[in-house]
Amino acid sequence: MWNLFGIEPEGFNYGTITVTSPGYYLRPELIESIYYLYHYTQDPRYLQEGQVIFDDLMKYCKTPYGYTQLSSVITKQKTDDMPSYFLAETMKYLYLLFAPQNTIDWNTTIFNTEAHPIQDTWDNLGIDSSRVPTGYTLYQNFPNPFNPGTNFRFVLAKAGHVTLSIYNVIGQRVAIVIDAEMAAGEYTIPYSAAGLSSGVYFCQLQADGFESTDKIVYVK
Repeated sequence: MWNLFGIEPEGFNYGTITVTSPGYYLRPELIESIYYLYHYTQDPRYLQEGQVIFDDLMKYCKTPYGYTQLSSVITKQKTDDMPSYFLAETMKYLYLLFAPQNTIDWNTTIFNTEAHPIQDTWDNLGIDSSRVPTGYTLYQNFPNPFNPGTNFRFVLAKAGHVTLSIYNVIGQRVAIVIDAEMAAGEYTIPYSAAGLSSGVYFCQLQADGFESTDKIVYVK
């Protein structure tokens, strides 16, 4: 599709090999896909495709003061418009395609739909992505005693189903803090005991055959 006219049209019918929408709007999706494919395969064909795209952008879309869209890839007629996503996305992915492989740490970084790299995206969920868990641990809640809020901190060695429950002194479960599938990692989970009476309770973590219980004290 790109090679037919030296640049991609907005719409193309592969059944008839004809253009259905002739404009070219500097969109990022093609080069974004090439960047991902090259990262995961290291196939040099994707570098070659990126080079073709870059050369054609320079040839057909460059102006004295920037780049512009084309009203038609057939005639190569320029418009007078450069959308902001061209610099924020299209050119960013082109740069990253040829940048050193360690420019982006793919173990700690994702891209949102507007090509913004985001690191440590799980921090708001209490996951410490910088640590690699090697076992299961339930730490003492903090603060303890507490009123009414406290935090439960634990480490999961593997992904799986996790339950974190609160029991009273006669063994009745009075609250379920977590009952869900969770990824491996270190978590800090806030909890409020506002609906419970003052007293001694027990917090129990169960995950993949691991079980640990700590005494907690709620003081109003």
